[in-house]
Amino acid sequence: MNVERIFFVTQESLSVWTRAGGRLERTAVFAGVEGLQEFEAYVSLSSQLPSAMLVDVIEEEFTRETIPKLGARDRSSLIARRAQRKYPRTPFRLSELQGKTGHDDDEHYVLHSAITNHELVDSWLQVLLKYSTPLAGIYSVPLMAPAIFRKLFHNSGATLFVAQHQGAKLRQAFIRKGILLSARLSHSPTADEDFANFVVTEVQRSRRYLERLRLLSSME
Repeated sequence: MNVERIFFVTQESLSVWTRAGGRLERTAVFAGVEGLQEFEAYVSLSSQLPSAMLVDVIEEEFTRETIPKLGARDRSSLIARRAQRKYPRTPFRLSELQGKTGHDDDEHYVLHSAITNHELVDSWLQVLLKYSTPLAGIYSVPLMAPAIFRKLFHNSGATLFVAQHQGAKLRQAFIRKGILLSARLSHSPTADEDFANFVVTEVQRSRRYLERLRLLSSME
């Protein structure tokens, strides 16, 4: 499907991005109950435009674990069961096999992720379903971070990829060897807080968190 429009869903709103002159431009923003009604009116006038949904919200959780070496069918079944058990209250979940642990060839890493507050997506999605809008998929910004990083930089080492999110928030994704290991979205700083110091403080918090998870050593 040739996507011509992107619905970017965040904690507070849905914005519409369309192609214009070889680039993407934001053409509309919808927020709150009134915004949902306005979004339905908007979709009703352009329901057949091929689209995709991009999601970046605080309530996206990540869990990394190991599984034993199994055949492809048994492995898929095990991963699906564990993902269902970890995130039973949302259909918006994904599990990614990330290769061998390195310590034991009989174990593999799996990264489970899920949008735990499915209502953040459901309300917008129901409008698209109502008008049969063709949707290429629902994509997670953190899960796309490794591909974006590979496109911009040539680095396979331990990297904390920091991007500004809706002005004052920060999306931080920790990547190693092209694999996403952790992601967090910070809250906005207080009104009297210097933004540069806010960035440094949040990065330091992420580092301490990664060290506690043993995803990063104190020497790196």
